[in-house]
Amino acid sequence: MKSGLAPELTTRNEQVREEYVRDPLRVTKVSARWYHELDKAMRLTRRYPEKMPNIPVLLLAAGDDYVVDKRAGLAWFNHLEINHKMYKEWDGLYHELYNEPEKEKVFHYTIGFVNMLFP
Repeated sequence: MKSGLAPELTTRNEQVREEYVRDPLRVTKVSARWYHELDKAMRLTRRYPEKMPNIPVLLLAAGDDYVVDKRAGLAWFNHLEINHKMYKEWDGLYHELYNEPEKEKVFHYTIGFVNMLFP
């Protein structure tokens, strides 16, 4: 079946959108098996947050995400029992944060998180 993931839902960056359309490796269809496995993995992750290893987690969320439900990600994040975790929501940005026009700020924030852990 068609994935239904249109480039205009993933980023506001017009150049990246155009590259998506021309990319011969872009996935436009998904199988029932692929969807089943994805759904299964998401359910298991939500069901057992206590099984998450105690590793640093940085969860970045797009303020205007038309691909995933950021509330579900935040709910999962809030149940994690780990020592180092940070959540950052980027107002006005779309799903692919590292492809947005503000990507340098997103990269800088991410690098800051890593540098905080490993000064």
